[in-house]
Amino acid sequence: MQYPSIRALTPELILVADGAGNIYLVRHTVDLDTDVKKGEIVLTTQYHGYGIEGIDPVPCVLLDAKIVKGEIPDFLFAVDSVATKVEEASSSSSSTLSTQFCTPSTNHQATQTFFNITLASLPLPHTEKSDDPRPDATVLHVLRGPDIPCYFAIDPAGEGYVVGSEQ
Repeated sequence: MQYPSIRALTPELILVADGAGNIYLVRHTVDLDTDVKKGEIVLTTQYHGYGIEGIDPVPCVLLDAKIVKGEIPDFLFAVDSVATKVEEASSSSSSTLSTQFCTPSTNHQATQTFFNITLASLPLPHTEKSDDPRPDATVLHVLRGPDIPCYFAIDPAGEGYVVGSEQ
């Protein structure tokens, strides 16, 4: 499970991730006569990950989100998620001692944690409620690395992104 995150697309549209892999597009409105504020989920999707996470939907955190103007407006969003890769040791390392029990290991497994940064796209609903309320996001690009970037921003035109890291 990750922590919930939120990104404003416009003053009325908000993208929300619940930390469990569910992503919601929420329309926020205010009735000026009564000052009643209302939020309505207009689109829901799930982040399915890179395929090695071992869970679906994959817990994720929103890094950034932007509306991209075009023939059919889309919105781009970037999420990060954690994946652990388990590797079997080769037979040549069967004499290696396990550090956990200090006994000869015949099937030592090495684990390595990766962070996946995924850039995805969804069509912006053209009506109050989406015609397809649970569309699958189109994955445009996946970066995998040993750490989460300290900065991530999608280009205002949606043509690229900037990643900042300490390494």
